Amino acid sequence: MRASAPLLPIGRPDDPRRLAGAAPVVRPDRLLATLAIVIVGSTAAILRLAQLTQFGFNTDEAVYSGQAAALAGNQQYAAMFGVFRAHPLLVHFLVSLIYRITGINDVAPRVLSAIFGIGLVLVAGAVAAVAYGRLAGLLAMAFTAVSPYAVTVSRQMLLDGPMAFFAGLTILFLALYVRRPRRVLLYSAGAAAGLAFLAKESAVLLIPAVLVFMLLARDVPFRLRDIAITAAVYLLTVLPFPLSLLLGGGSGSAQQFFVWQILRRANHDPAFYWDKVVPSVGLPIIALAGLGLAVALWRRRGIDVLIVALCLVTVGFFELWPVKGFQYLIPVITPTVILAALGVIWLGTAVGTVYARIFQRPPRLGSWMARTAVAAASVAVLGIGSTTVVAAPAPTLLATDSSDDLTHPAYGFVAGTGGLKASRPVGAWLKAHTLPNSRFMTIGPSFANIIQFYGERRAVALAVSPNPLHRNPTYTPIENPDKAIQTDAIQYLVYDSYTASRTPFFTSKLLAYVAKYHGVLVYADYQPIHRSDGTTGEAPVVLVYEVHP
Repeated sequence: MRASAPLLPIGRPDDPRRLAGAAPVVRPDRLLATLAIVIVGSTAAILRLAQLTQFGFNTDEAVYSGQAAALAGNQQYAAMFGVFRAHPLLVHFLVSLIYRITGINDVAPRVLSAIFGIGLVLVAGAVAAVAYGRLAGLLAMAFTAVSPYAVTVSRQMLLDGPMAFFAGLTILFLALYVRRPRRVLLYSAGAAAGLAFLAKESAVLLIPAVLVFMLLARDVPFRLRDIAITAAVYLLTVLPFPLSLLLGGGSGSAQQFFVWQILRRANHDPAFYWDKVVPSVGLPIIALAGLGLAVALWRRRGIDVLIVALCLVTVGFFELWPVKGFQYLIPVITPTVILAALGVIWLGTAVGTVYARIFQRPPRLGSWMARTAVAAASVAVLGIGSTTVVAAPAPTLLATDSSDDLTHPAYGFVAGTGGLKASRPVGAWLKAHTLPNSRFMTIGPSFANIIQFYGERRAVALAVSPNPLHRNPTYTPIENPDKAIQTDAIQYLVYDSYTASRTPFFTSKLLAYVAKYHGVLVYADYQPIHRSDGTTGEAPVVLVYEVHP
């Protein structure tokens, strides 16, 4: 009889003959990695959900939520906001499903956006882990979780956050394909890219970036047949958008929006992203990403080409595009934090090499200390910025003159950077103190949207151009403001400091109508200000005047 081999200890993880039913052995490194993921994920959730509704909607949030309410079957919101505007309706549709259960509110849309923001943290970490290893994944997760830019955008009901999530999912499938080419991963990437487009049409920039990746990534095999099928999957995924326009009668609106977007004038100078977005992303991330970019360009592996192409194509387009928005670059956060993680790893390796030469010891300790120090310092700096985003009061009131004249004080506010403190209170007052058929004239369309969402009253804007080529097709111009007031078609005039600083001409015109038609102040929201001469005082944020023919 042949002697049996001695049994290995059951507790050893490499024992191939562990007895059936024995408890699995937990490896300490995996336990620590899981704990780190839980901590980072929890931090991301806290930063995105804490005090989420301390301020009301800004204009974009009001519009998108108003469209969602229309999709949910609310006819009043359908009359004010319509369904078809400039963008596809995936996010609006998801919010409308929630509205059918909860009713119209300003909480559910932001919670949904925050969930997508948390998902973006996980996706960024997964892509980095697939591309550069587990440490890179944890670093990318941490950077995304505490970047003030990612936190700010994720706390608003905007389309860019969900679009960035699906774009990150696209990168994840492509990274998995680079590691192990399987056609199903390529098809999944096509579907994810299609969902990104359905969230917001600017996700079409994924196509040129992926094409650059396919052309330059020499070490990644691509078959023409698989590429064709992937393109078909993408087209089938985005097909609901053109079909909804065709069947719902929105094709005309879509064409008008397209023409308007092409002809729009620049709203910011070319340095806007450098001045506003780069500091918000976080200088540690930018510096480390620059180092990672140099490493990626030097190596030029398939995954390196993909990440760099996504950064350069997206940033290049939006820098050349005259219309700039604070949230437009959020899809770049995924490749940016991945490059930053690569920068930390490379920096640690370089320090470890120097450490080994100086102290004649293995480089591992030097690499570990360098990576830990750089990562901890970066996360601490970014965390302070994100905590400020969550805890900060409404945007600071600025005054260009010591006078309290209405044309001077104004909120220092950049669209896409947060909510408006005054929007919810003024809406509540309007619903309680004005008739349902009351009509309002505002300075610009931004605050008109807020009045329509929160106050559920129709509002038109003085600053809307009568030339259809120079205005948002959804907005109706006031052809003759005097006639509208004299015929009682408009009963209230609304001043808001958010718009006043941007359009002093139309602000002066609205105040002139207030004086001409003996406007009576019926609502006022004053906030403290710090004047340019160092003194303090109060300035009007929102003033509502009742006028009579």
